[in-house]
Amino acid sequence: ADQAKYSFQLQVFLLNRRFKQHQQIVWGGQGGVQDRTIYEDSVFAKTLRDAGLMEERDYQTYIELFHNMANFMRKPNLIVHLDVTPEESMERIKKRSRSCESSIPLDYLQKLYVAYDEFINDISKVIPVIKVNWNTFQSTEEMARVIEEEWKKMSNIHHVDWPNSGGPGSPSQVVIATGSSPPSSPPSASSSEPVAEPKAEVAV
Repeated sequence: ADQAKYSFQLQVFLLNRRFKQHQQIVWGGQGGVQDRTIYEDSVFAKTLRDAGLMEERDYQTYIELFHNMANFMRKPNLIVHLDVTPEESMERIKKRSRSCESSIPLDYLQKLYVAYDEFINDISKVIPVIKVNWNTFQSTEEMARVIEEEWKKMSNIHHVDWPNSGGPGSPSQVVIATGSSPPSSPPSASSSEPVAEPKAEVAV
């Protein structure tokens, strides 16, 4: 009952906090890492709506507020998705023994997992995503190493060397750089907005 009563207020509170964090990172000019992006909060709101724990009117108000905020946001360079099964999530909730999580049912986690999977597939069309199996914890150092390796693979700059006409063994570097400017807000199934085509430049 409490979850349904306060779901809208809580989601708006979290949305406002994520937006503030997002803008602080952008205006700080140093870059940063968020534990959860502002885009992901909409997944929770949708799951609450679908479960009957948020009124449709409140959900539409939330979505409108999110899109208004999205007009002033820069998209993240990368999203790292820690993929955990609903069953493992439930085990971790039990181990944490937090009173605020004690009433969360497995059914809710299963629905949230499906909604998250759809979100990741959708957002990956405009923002690079690294999906990590997180059913087993890894050290911070190992995570940093894996993310760095995967990020390099996803880079849009590729280097190719070969001998040029200046003589054998004298390398000439060809750099193929691609990039795009996708929208700040996540795509939706009903959206007809085209995604910017990558541009390619070749420099010798």
